[in-house]
Amino acid sequence: MEFLGLGISELFVIILIGLIFVKPEELPGLIKKIVRGIQQFRQISMNVRNDLTRFYEDEIGSHIEEGRQQIMDSVEKAEQEVIDIAENTEKSEESEESDR
Repeated sequence: MEFLGLGISELFVIILIGLIFVKPEELPGLIKKIVRGIQQFRQISMNVRNDLTRFYEDEIGSHIEEGRQQIMDSVEKAEQEVIDIAENTEKSEESEESDR
């Protein structure tokens, strides 16, 4: 259960601190300030998490793309080598047949 974006335990701590250290007439204003502070902290932490996620996705994504490109280059090279071998084999078979 949440109230103003705060859990029960967070509200309990705020009320406990308010009862111990703050005059009763100042308590509503203090609660509003604390709630705003907690909400701002959550927003900032969410922004930082999103920024870090984007940064690492970009970094990892570029490395993955680089690796994929290297693999594709190797596959194309291997395909070309197989084609060359097949052509050379055909030519040598043709030359052997013509020699007979």
